[in-house]
Amino acid sequence: MPPGFFAGNMSYLATIPSCVFYVRATGLNGGTIFRDWSNRHQTISSVGSPVNSSTSQKYPPCSIALNGSQYLSVPDSDLVELTSGYVISILANITQLVYEYTAYRSALVEKYYNSDEYGLQVRGSSVSSVTSVTWGNGDTDIIEGTSNLPSLGAWHRYTVSKPNDSSTVTLYVDGNVSGIGTAASAPTQNSSPLLIGKMNVQGLGLTWGLDGYVDEAAMWNGAYGALPDPTKITTLTRRMIVG
Repeated sequence: MPPGFFAGNMSYLATIPSCVFYVRATGLNGGTIFRDWSNRHQTISSVGSPVNSSTSQKYPPCSIALNGSQYLSVPDSDLVELTSGYVISILANITQLVYEYTAYRSALVEKYYNSDEYGLQVRGSSVSSVTSVTWGNGDTDIIEGTSNLPSLGAWHRYTVSKPNDSSTVTLYVDGNVSGIGTAASAPTQNSSPLLIGKMNVQGLGLTWGLDGYVDEAAMWNGAYGALPDPTKITTLTRRMIVG
C-alpha cells in the first residue's frame, strides 16, 4: 500500500468546501511529516520537532506528541480568517496544564496576537485541575464552558461552533454542551499563523503550550460553504492511515 494511502474512506466532513484544514497524525512512530488532508492542501509547519507517537493514540497508528513547547502552524490566509460562521474541532489528550503568568492553561487552536483574533483553550486552577473550556474572540468576547468538563490524561474532542446566521457560540466537549455565549463581532484580523498547541502573546513570551497528544484538528469556515453539525463530529478518519 503506498505511503499516505487511506485504508478506508475519509469522512465527507473533511472534504466538504467549508473544511479549510484537517491535520491528523499520519505517519508511523517517530515520523515528523504532518499534512493537511482537506481539499485545501495547506502547508503544515512544525516547530520544536513534534513527532508522531504510538505512546498514546486514540486511533492507530499514532498521535502527534507535543511537550508544551512544540506545536504545528497553519499559514495565515483568508481561509483561516473568521468573517462568518465556523466550526473548529480538535481531538486531544492533555497530560497537564501549563503554568505561566499566574495562570494554568493549555492552548488547543489559536490565531491570537495580543488581543486580536481567536483561541480555544482549556483553563484550570492547577496543573491537574480543569475549571473551564474557553473560546476567546479576541480579548472581548470570552466564552467559558464549565459543564461536561474534560479529565486530564484522557482523550476528548473539543469543539467550538457559530452558525452562519447567528451570533451564538457554543462550546462542546465530546459532543456535549459545555458553554454558550455570544460573539458580538467577528475577530479582528491579523497576519499571524494559526497554531495548534500554542498561543502567542507578544513581548511576554507566553505560550500556554499543549502538553500531551493530538490525534486530529480541523476547521470549517462558513465563508466557504455549509457547516457540519458540531454534535456529529466523531472521528474524521474512519480507519487508520498508513505511511
